[in-house]
Amino acid sequence: MSNQFNLRKCALPAAIGAIVGAAHFPALAQTPVLEEVLVTAQKREQSSQEVPVAMSVLNAGALENMDVKTFEDVARVSPALTIETGAEPSENTIRMRGVGTSAYSIAAEPSVSVVVDGVPLLVTAQAFGNLEDIERIEVLKGPQGTLFGKNASAGVVNITTKAPTDELTGRLGFRATDDGEIKGNASFSGPISDTLGFRLNAYAIDREGYMTNLYNDTDLGGEKSHGVRGKLAWTPTYDLDVNLILDTAYRDASGASPFIALPAGEPGREMITAGPDNLDVQLDTQNRYETQNDLGVIKLDYNLGNHTLTSISSYQRFTQNDLQDTDNSSEPIEQNPFLNPTGAPPGTPNIEARSSRESTAFSQEVRLATNTPGQFEYMVGAWYQDVEHDRTYDRCCFRFLLADWDAIATTESMALFGQGSWNFAQDTFLDVGLRLNREDISVDFTNHLSDPADNFVGSDSETASTGKIALRHFLENGAMVYGAVSTGYKGQAYDVSSSFSAADAAEPVGSETSTSYEVGMKGRSPGGSFRYDLVAFLTNFNDYQAQGAVVQEEGNVEFSLNNVGELQTQGLEADLSWQATDDLRLDFVVSLTDATIKSFPFADCYFGQTEEEGCNVVLTRDEDGEPDVVVQDLAGKDLNNSPDIKFNFAAYWERNLGSSSFNWFAQGNYQWQDDVNYDLFGAPSNKQDAFGLANFSAGITHPDGNYRVSLFVQNAFDQRYYTRVDDTSNRRDDGQLQIAVQRPRESMRYVGLKVDFMLF
Repeated sequence: MSNQFNLRKCALPAAIGAIVGAAHFPALAQTPVLEEVLVTAQKREQSSQEVPVAMSVLNAGALENMDVKTFEDVARVSPALTIETGAEPSENTIRMRGVGTSAYSIAAEPSVSVVVDGVPLLVTAQAFGNLEDIERIEVLKGPQGTLFGKNASAGVVNITTKAPTDELTGRLGFRATDDGEIKGNASFSGPISDTLGFRLNAYAIDREGYMTNLYNDTDLGGEKSHGVRGKLAWTPTYDLDVNLILDTAYRDASGASPFIALPAGEPGREMITAGPDNLDVQLDTQNRYETQNDLGVIKLDYNLGNHTLTSISSYQRFTQNDLQDTDNSSEPIEQNPFLNPTGAPPGTPNIEARSSRESTAFSQEVRLATNTPGQFEYMVGAWYQDVEHDRTYDRCCFRFLLADWDAIATTESMALFGQGSWNFAQDTFLDVGLRLNREDISVDFTNHLSDPADNFVGSDSETASTGKIALRHFLENGAMVYGAVSTGYKGQAYDVSSSFSAADAAEPVGSETSTSYEVGMKGRSPGGSFRYDLVAFLTNFNDYQAQGAVVQEEGNVEFSLNNVGELQTQGLEADLSWQATDDLRLDFVVSLTDATIKSFPFADCYFGQTEEEGCNVVLTRDEDGEPDVVVQDLAGKDLNNSPDIKFNFAAYWERNLGSSSFNWFAQGNYQWQDDVNYDLFGAPSNKQDAFGLANFSAGITHPDGNYRVSLFVQNAFDQRYYTRVDDTSNRRDDGQLQIAVQRPRESMRYVGLKVDFMLF
């Protein structure tokens, strides 16, 4: 644990001091006023200042000013979020307050749910695309299971797209960068009749890769993508609103993991010069993946007087086809009957993997909510979802890594939920919520390497509940203080992988639960120019799902997805906004997080770990009584990819100089985060040092928003960093390091031009 601070000793006392001090903020300048922020964190539109939930909110203006264009950018400006990326989207992990799911089974669910227009996305991979025509992004921290369901045990990212407008508008946008990106987008919106409105948005991206495959002199890391979203808003009667959304997006991209450490003259990698700045790979299979993401939503809102009845029906489909050079080299398969049992001809890649997956879901939500202020307000609802994941996987041709299987995993969920707010005393409210969830899961796995093929089938079910209770009070100055306790739940999962067996089918990995405690304060300065959101939190996770050691009945040890133990994350968060003058706005968001493993007794040892360094838990012994399988106990260690400190500072200035018909603007934001280790098991070589990223833009804009032209620079100081580190040295027996990394495009400086203008 870093000596910078110890939240175990100071988190709650410091939080109480911060909250008490916040009640006495001095009055600031009265003239400029911050806009009110409306959110749907509780599934109805409310002011963010009235919701007892810790959150960061990015509206359309903030997304534009801070150049948030992809989901990865959200983590850049929202410190509670961290992201770990892989060579393709299904390997990506989203973490909230340090906690996330690093399991690639099609049957495992995330700990952080991503919700778009009221519909939770099927898989994490769907989130990693272009963010286009977005009205608002709410990062809801801590368990949100009562209203958002079972896969929100750590938090929710709630995304709302823009709605049709009352007047006819049309806009075009263009973006070009010096590293080979060209992007175009268009949006049209307006009325079709007195009762029907529409919105149509489309985009296309063509971006060159920034890594080089020396084997065939091609680039990797680029993409070609496009998407279309259409919305219809129909009001056939005064009391009924009908919204139809159709969204489709396609992406053809590639990725690679360049080496930063590599033994000299490594076969199949001879041309690579490994090092911190390396962007070269040597692959005889060109890595590539294609994704198709489709979403259809029908939302009905019917006014029943003092209540609103809402129905949300959705269907979504996500497909991904990928081809990966798994050995990260151009070394061909050896012509050896033992190592090459398939008899692959000369020149065949040593190890390459082909994977295809299709995930589909139908969901239906119905809820009834009060729509007028009163002493008691409530919402009750029901939820149903039917999910199916299909995957085929074929890995060839090296004997010890052969795989050829397909699997189907299904989940059927039903839930009843409700949440009410009772104004039992002046300016004091009690909020109580409860959700009862029933889930049926199944798996059908076929291993085609066996003769005849092995087929393993399993099913299970579970009933679980989550809840929330919050007490909030509004002070005389309008500020709200609150305390809340909430619980989260992530369902059972089958560890669908190449080693799946009858035992895995018979007993799925158990569910994961969380309990969170929060105290916070939200308010504004007397003049409305300063807004603050302060919170202290402590969350415990039980039966955490991760890769750990399991001793089988026959005595052998397997490392697989299982319930490894307990986690605790605690800390302080502050979200501050100040409209300093009519021209200048400042925003500061910071997260201080202490994410600790409380119990993980049978964790794998990292490569080279000694007994003195903790690799000293003996699981099995050989015939002579000597240690055979030795693991480590991670209790008390920091959780991986969880920075102790992360913050973002943003400034936006806009002003008319003289009597020109346009305004000048300038923007800057700086993100900094503490060092992290990407390895759950603590390998020192998987560490990412602390780093900061600075982004700037400047240009002109019409006062009414008719056009905007900007020059921008991303990562202005060319700060190099990684979003994943893989130490594969344990595959060697000569003690030399072999480390590959994921280096995002944003880890290098690039500049560009962005133009956006109104057609009508």
